[in-house]
Amino acid sequence: MAGLRRDFCDDGVEVASVAFSIDPQSRRQISTTRDSYTHAFILFATAHLYRLNGDPELLAFAGRIAAFIDREMVDPIHGGVIDAIPVVSAPKRQNPQMHLLEAYLALENTVSGQGWLDRADTLVTLFYERMAKADRAVLLEHFAHDWSPHADQTMAAVFEPGHHYEWSWLLDRHQRLSGRDHGDWRMMLHATAARHGHAPGGLIYDEVLPDGRVAKPSHRLWPHTEAIKAAAVRHREGDREALNDALRMADLLDTHFLDAPFPGGWTDQISSTGEALVGYVPASSLYHLFLAATEADHMANAA
Repeated sequence: MAGLRRDFCDDGVEVASVAFSIDPQSRRQISTTRDSYTHAFILFATAHLYRLNGDPELLAFAGRIAAFIDREMVDPIHGGVIDAIPVVSAPKRQNPQMHLLEAYLALENTVSGQGWLDRADTLVTLFYERMAKADRAVLLEHFAHDWSPHADQTMAAVFEPGHHYEWSWLLDRHQRLSGRDHGDWRMMLHATAARHGHAPGGLIYDEVLPDGRVAKPSHRLWPHTEAIKAAAVRHREGDREALNDALRMADLLDTHFLDAPFPGGWTDQISSTGEALVGYVPASSLYHLFLAATEADHMANAA
């Protein structure tokens, strides 16, 4: 965290923001873009680090990051956060909203009563009012700047089964912290993903259309970790099939994604016929694997 704040961060009295990337040798900022996805994960990491060391400056830092998001990235007219500053694309996506919700819930779970749940509530309301479509039982991915349908018809309709599983898990976390019942939508998201989101054999498609047609038949690692997390919620609620579902996802991870392209590594994405589509090992996958393993451990201990 110290290195991140030294090399990536512009930290002021009231707000702090973080550059997208730096050169590891010179520590020069390669991209000074400020994107909402990055800032969500800074908050998420800060919440977990504070749980370890209790440093009050971390909470103050999180407050300055959140103040930057509120001031510079929240759309004051239509709600939600924009993707990045400077603005390159006007349309909005659900993904940064989701990860910002995850960060706020992590902070609320770490230290309550400091406004983090209020911020999370705003994003959950956005889920209900803008992103989730009850008539199709889907969570959509892409929108116009005002949350009306995206101009591209395919982008306006597509959903990602992995995000259905991820939101199912997040809504459970919000429910436990806020007391608001999300049971209907958690079941709806899971049912749609389970019905339309899996290839024969169980691998999860990257993108699907609400009528069941596959928009992107490749498979990424992270949706399978999110299915494990969603199964952990179901298991805690007494679903007898949840543990077996989680074990199937773990087997698929082990067979198709893990321990490649080198021992201890992972493949981020494979084609519909199983070939690796990328030759690098993205660090972002480790976060998904760690949380899935944590949830699976809780599930196994409770079995």
